[in-house]
Amino acid sequence: MENSKSTRVILVTYPDSFRLDEAKSLVESLPHYKIVKVFTQKYLDRSKYGMGAGKAEEIKNFVKEHSADEIQQLIVDEHLTTKQIHDLEKLSELQVIDRERLILNIFSSRATTTESKLQIELAEIKYQFPRVRETSKIASGSERPGKGGMGEYIIDVKLRELKRQMSFVEQKLEHARRKRELYHRQRMQTDLPVVSLVGYTSSGKTTLFNLLTESNKEISDDLFTTLSTTTRSLKVNNNVNSKVLLVDTVGFISRLPHYMVDAFKSTLEESLGANLILLLIDSSETIEDIRIKYWSC
Repeated sequence: MENSKSTRVILVTYPDSFRLDEAKSLVESLPHYKIVKVFTQKYLDRSKYGMGAGKAEEIKNFVKEHSADEIQQLIVDEHLTTKQIHDLEKLSELQVIDRERLILNIFSSRATTTESKLQIELAEIKYQFPRVRETSKIASGSERPGKGGMGEYIIDVKLRELKRQMSFVEQKLEHARRKRELYHRQRMQTDLPVVSLVGYTSSGKTTLFNLLTESNKEISDDLFTTLSTTTRSLKVNNNVNSKVLLVDTVGFISRLPHYMVDAFKSTLEESLGANLILLLIDSSETIEDIRIKYWSC
């Protein structure tokens, strides 16, 4: 039975099978999200709406024709500017979410550790930062929004507050990074080899990790189930005197913005200190999909 509280959405993505399947998986990774209709577009870098004006009108007409379906959101599988989002929302009368916002929403729903929550908070700030100026301009209809009570421009106050928040989060992440380095040095003193499991998101890293270490970390077909690293010792050939340290890591995904990669830098660095980096690939996928995922890693 369909969840009465499900969020019903329209998805706009590229027509090739890899991007189409990945976009669907991203949306369906959010709890209670249901895709009502998928529109495909060869190019999503047009100036006004991201997509072509004809496609935008087609979506507008679809929403009107299916008003009884209570569609709430329009998700576009590409980066959109604040102005493009504003224009699309005005045309479609739906909340518009681009690919970056979608991934951040998934990250937020998955974060469980203090460090992963801080990393996502930093990514959120970096997502908002370049959009503040354009949002203010749209709201005020001028190049320079008005002044506040202290004579300062409102936009400057907002930007300064974001900078303050960014500095605060970065300090906390730096503290977490130092703790991680200390932990890494302590591990090195044990002389145990370190093996990091890396690969595309949902490639089976955590499933293999659980199998080898007899752990019970959460696994799912959804993307980005793992957002923090976990390390466990593993006996080799059932020899108690022969062990390695196995590390489960965050998965990769195509077209991930640099600021999101930077936000997870301290976590990703866990792989760089390994004696062996083991890249997992799902052999059940097509050669072309494997090739795309391989180069994304």
